[in-house]
Amino acid sequence: MTDLRRWTTIFFASLFALSAAGLRVAGQRNDQAEMLLEQARQKELVDGKPEEAIRICMDVLSRYPNNRAAGAKALVQMGQC
Repeated sequence: MTDLRRWTTIFFASLFALSAAGLRVAGQRNDQAEMLLEQARQKELVDGKPEEAIRICMDVLSRYPNNRAAGAKALVQMGQC
């Protein structure tokens, strides 16, 4: 195997590994947003505390501004409180 070919293989393997790690971190952030939204639902429906549910939803909006799906769910949840 030539040096160029070996370095190309190493480069693409490293790029793939970094991409996979980035997707995993993004997935964890989405999971955290979803957990907060579930916590808000429980505060509203189980505990009967809509003010706290709204506070949690606002927290989701401020913590995860790039997560459009979580933001939409938070806004819908706030509207239902």
